[in-house]
Amino acid sequence: MKYLQQLTAVLLLIIVFSVNASAQNLPVKAVGKVTEVQISGQQINLKTENAQAEITVYSPSVIRVRLDKAAFKPDFSYAVIAKPQTAKVNITQNPVQISIVTDSVKAIITKAPFSVSFFTLDGKAINEEENGLNTSWVNESVTAYRKMQPNERFIGLGEKTGPLDRIGNGYTNWNSDNFGYAATQDPLYSTIPFYIGIHDHLNYGIFLDNTYQTDFNFGASNN
Repeated sequence: MKYLQQLTAVLLLIIVFSVNASAQNLPVKAVGKVTEVQISGQQINLKTENAQAEITVYSPSVIRVRLDKAAFKPDFSYAVIAKPQTAKVNITQNPVQISIVTDSVKAIITKAPFSVSFFTLDGKAINEEENGLNTSWVNESVTAYRKMQPNERFIGLGEKTGPLDRIGNGYTNWNSDNFGYAATQDPLYSTIPFYIGIHDHLNYGIFLDNTYQTDFNFGASNN
């Protein structure tokens, strides 16, 4: 994979619950517009109309995003145990957006509505939030959409059946003991909420730090 020029690990720490059928008729609550911004060193704390967010630069190539509709509980993770590294970070804002620039990546936080997208230092899209499909809740279930880039390919999620390239497929992360499983059965024994996206000689990783059942859709129903 010599053509892969950059690896940007984007940690999205969002509590995600599985959507059940009874929740489909409940009202959708979107994150909404940013109403308050606090910048402290390598961290940004935001309040929006319906949620709060915390964006932390963990290293020049790792950015962590926490998002919740309720007040944050004490920061705890079974998987993320490292502390943020001291990094050279330039954070600026204007009425429209907040910009986070490290030696490796640029993150743009749009204020109306709240969204987070990632770019190379020269402005090429690495991973973007999908316009009009921002993070939202239905009761205790939450959905987040990311824009699929042209010709993008995906790998990861742990022990899964099917092709190595996950494009065009959907998967459920929920460890399940399925002895003698079929060639297309899902979920299986080991689920790892990390995947890599590859496009335009760029690649990135998203780790979704979540212990609840999670459904990943890699263009199986839309782009």
